[in-house]
Amino acid sequence: MVDRVQVPATRRRLRESSRGRRSPYEEMGAGSAEFRRLWQRNDVRGKTHEAKSFRHRVVGELTLTYHAFDVRGARGRQLIVYRAEPSSRSAEALRLLGSLAVSDWLS
Repeated sequence: MVDRVQVPATRRRLRESSRGRRSPYEEMGAGSAEFRRLWQRNDVRGKTHEAKSFRHRVVGELTLTYHAFDVRGARGRQLIVYRAEPSSRSAEALRLLGSLAVSDWLS
């Protein structure tokens, strides 16, 4: 099954691929009729929000939710904003990281 996020990412790679090389569309389309069908429909969009987990060497595990916003006037660019749930362990870890960054900056 083709991941619905895979098509927009492939479109991006296709635009960036060099001439004379086999395009990502050709590579992926050759082995998947479903991919070719989704590509032709052109209605697949990337994810705009989701939770992600990170492991930081100092503060440990963090679970952050991100939201992606298209930047007007900058085609193909996005602003990604991460946040932790208020009062969560991840929020405390982010506060600690902020304090450590300030301490390092002031030293």
